[in-house]
Amino acid sequence: MGKVLLHVDLNAFFATAEEIRHPELRGKPLAIGGDGRSGIVSTANYVARKYGVHSGQPTFQARSLCRDLVLLPPDFDYYRMMSHSFFGRLRETFPILEMASIDEAYCDATDLLPKKPDPVSFLKSLQDYLLEETGLSCSIGVGATRWLAKMGSDLKKPLGLTIIRKKDISRLLYPLPIESFWGIGKQTSPALRSCGILQIGDLATAIREERPDVKNMLGKFFETAEAWLEGKGDDNVYLQEADPKSISTSETLEKD
Repeated sequence: MGKVLLHVDLNAFFATAEEIRHPELRGKPLAIGGDGRSGIVSTANYVARKYGVHSGQPTFQARSLCRDLVLLPPDFDYYRMMSHSFFGRLRETFPILEMASIDEAYCDATDLLPKKPDPVSFLKSLQDYLLEETGLSCSIGVGATRWLAKMGSDLKKPLGLTIIRKKDISRLLYPLPIESFWGIGKQTSPALRSCGILQIGDLATAIREERPDVKNMLGKFFETAEAWLEGKGDDNVYLQEADPKSISTSETLEKD
């Protein structure tokens, strides 16, 4: 029997955490980030996202899109505490849990989920329980590999639940824009588009045909993408954090 993995992703985590301690902000457009010319949006709630506000955006642009935007500075000590509370409760159900970041984790559900008479109802009840206990909502992706589980959690937000079996890949993932392929970066996506690769299904076709231009562009990742689209790939949950391979820093200048 294959593995059953979950990817659990907190919805608009920093913004939701601030709404918990500032209930008066619920229903208002809210972003977390630095202010001023060099400020960057870390995350935004779903109200703000309707105006086009998103993570990684300069805050001056966010303010121009949403004049009523409430901007709060990040409080990482508080967010770590909230994360610990949420994932601590999740670990009670799924002990084999790997933190991927402060707001997402992989869980090995192989020994538990297949035994449930109704796995979907079980996971929805778990989402409701975690929301009630912590105030935080999450989206859950279920798949046989890490990539499928991650793609599943990205499909529906907030409070989404998506199961992607091998047989579901073409139906659920092929129609998605190529930018949504987890593992393909912001620089590669436009290059693929210039080659006519607009959707994940287009990439799958190009891989099957072994198009030289696409193979050249993706390099070693070509074979990785091929395996992922066939439902193969890493199906492990790592309890110990891997050693960091690099450290980076960036700075937004006062003027373009």
